[in-house]
Amino acid sequence: MDILGIFISVVFPVFLMAAIGAIVHRVRPISPEPLSQAILFIFSPALVFHGLATTQVALLDLARIFLFSLFLLIALIAIGTVAARATGVPRDSHSTYVIASLFMNAGNYGLPVALFAFGDQGLAIAVVFFVTQALLAWTVGAFIASKAQSNLIGSLLSVARLPTSYAAIAGLAVSSLAVDVPDAILRPAQILGDAAIPAMLIVLGIQLASTREMAGGRAIAGVVVIRLIVSSMVAYGLVRLLQFDDLTSDVLIVVAGMPTAVMTIILATQYRGKPELVSGIVVVSTLASLISVTVVLTLLGAAA
Repeated sequence: MDILGIFISVVFPVFLMAAIGAIVHRVRPISPEPLSQAILFIFSPALVFHGLATTQVALLDLARIFLFSLFLLIALIAIGTVAARATGVPRDSHSTYVIASLFMNAGNYGLPVALFAFGDQGLAIAVVFFVTQALLAWTVGAFIASKAQSNLIGSLLSVARLPTSYAAIAGLAVSSLAVDVPDAILRPAQILGDAAIPAMLIVLGIQLASTREMAGGRAIAGVVVIRLIVSSMVAYGLVRLLQFDDLTSDVLIVVAGMPTAVMTIILATQYRGKPELVSGIVVVSTLASLISVTVVLTLLGAAA
């Protein structure tokens, strides 16, 4: 499929749903918090549980996806740290710069793109990657963001309170042990999980429409390049190193190049970082991804 076809079939629908959220927020301002809470505590756990419980991804591949996520994280920490120093980012903004480089929007944005571009099997792979990113963000990400406070225990407790973690464990147990889950449980999980992706996109639109203040143009440009280009290049090398099959490789390369995650704003705010800098990075990287994600999908020959 040509680049225009991929844009119309895969990328545009994602932005259209996010745009609906942004337009509604502009016309009648609404708080994203209630919907975000529903996503965090109901829709996402259901999506993760159903996706992993019914996945055909082999257990070995699940372990390799986690290993991929860990190697990608280590590489991006090194790249982000070097880039922050090379571009003259103030020392008190280094942690903010690094976490914005590390964590991509693998949920709100990555899951819909994986579904539209690669179908249900691609979504299953993206769900596994999304779970590993969430766990790493609330542990390693929180540790980096709170370096001055050394609040590692607090960040670990935050992970322990996330229902997504337990949903992932339950889903993996069902899949690996071949447990026959009754339809009375599996069907509601599927319906609730199906609500996660549109809800995520609406929240993304509301959050983007709410972001007004941007600062640090040079720093923003550096992170956007790392997030949208360098991260996918690193991912390309890692999938070859770990010898994934073609579908898994394509999904991981695409999702690794997603724009900066909105949750990095939460980390920067919680740990007294530079939330205004992260807000600018989220907005610019998300808009620029209209082009970058379309190009990556085209280069991979994704069938929308």
